Amino acid sequence: MNAEQAVAIALNRWSLTMQVAIVFVMAVVFLALWSSSQRETVLTWFQAWVSDLVALLVVLTIAATSTTLSFSAQLFLYLVYAVSKIAFAALLLIGLEQFYRSRWVMGAFRRRLALVMAVLFVAAFLVRPPLVAIQAVVDALVGLLTGAAAVYAFSRSDSRGTRLLPVAFFIHSAIFIHHSLVLGSSFVGTHVPSYLSHVSFIDAGAELLIGLMLLLALGNVALSEMIAANARLEAAQRSLRGLVDADPLTGLYNRRKLRRFAAATQDRPGVVIYIDVDRFKTINDRWGHATGDASLVRVASALRTVFRTEDGLFRIGGDEFLVVAPGLEPEDALERIARLRTIIGRSKGGNPAIAVSVGVSKFGNEVPMDQALALADAAMYEEKALR
Repeated sequence: MNAEQAVAIALNRWSLTMQVAIVFVMAVVFLALWSSSQRETVLTWFQAWVSDLVALLVVLTIAATSTTLSFSAQLFLYLVYAVSKIAFAALLLIGLEQFYRSRWVMGAFRRRLALVMAVLFVAAFLVRPPLVAIQAVVDALVGLLTGAAAVYAFSRSDSRGTRLLPVAFFIHSAIFIHHSLVLGSSFVGTHVPSYLSHVSFIDAGAELLIGLMLLLALGNVALSEMIAANARLEAAQRSLRGLVDADPLTGLYNRRKLRRFAAATQDRPGVVIYIDVDRFKTINDRWGHATGDASLVRVASALRTVFRTEDGLFRIGGDEFLVVAPGLEPEDALERIARLRTIIGRSKGGNPAIAVSVGVSKFGNEVPMDQALALADAAMYEEKALR
């Protein structure tokens, strides 16, 4: 063995060892991701990296023992390599299908993959083709499968943060198609370039790129799902706060909401209006509690009709209501109260007419909200005492 051959062998083993290390790291990373996420696609890609690792370890074994192995033993190992390497590419494509949550041509292929590979393994072992022919066929199939993955990923790359995936698969496909063409040319007498003995450097880079792009795609999906989940959580929290702050009978705000609403409107002077249903106990006693509840609902509906959307409408007690109207003048408030009394002051649908006592007070810089509430409450009771 001359010095040039020794260097070629050393480079070949070094490049293979580096590729094994990269693939091993990818397998460990995807195993860790699967254990934490339990995603079907992550498990498939983990299986792909394990298959690739098996293929590379077989190549290392062949390289280390080529001078002592019989042809049958070498053929067997080459076929194990072939099955593992093709399975690697097929599992990458199957994982893409799962990643995009679709059922492409691989849906039928994956069910027959094991059987086809077994048949090819037995047939090749019986025919006993040249080892370089097996390598050329394997490279061609791997290139075609990762090329199909590139086309498929490109067709779906506008979604799920995967725009770089087609590029990674295309590079890998081009490299392996190149390997197949160069090896295939040896059958017509063309000399095989010496660089193919340590081409694992290039293969390792291509597979590292695929692994990184798959991880980036998974990370983008996880981030998107986290953002969507956070949006759903915030919506649920808003809905829950709305339920907590709402009176279940009338749908108006309850007393819990009053202080926050008042704090939000403290910089806009306006009016507060206390409203109390007159002789509500009589309505309950004479007409029944269902009618009493219907009367409260009528008052709430009328308040929504009379007052503005920015006004705070509250039911703060059994038959007591409150309106906090920032920016509203007392004169306008009185006009709205008159409209309210007109709406509820006539019977409707068999329910009795409703009368209310009302107290109005301004709030602003000179009259704090707490004081305005007390003044409006007192004014309401003064009116009720006169009825």
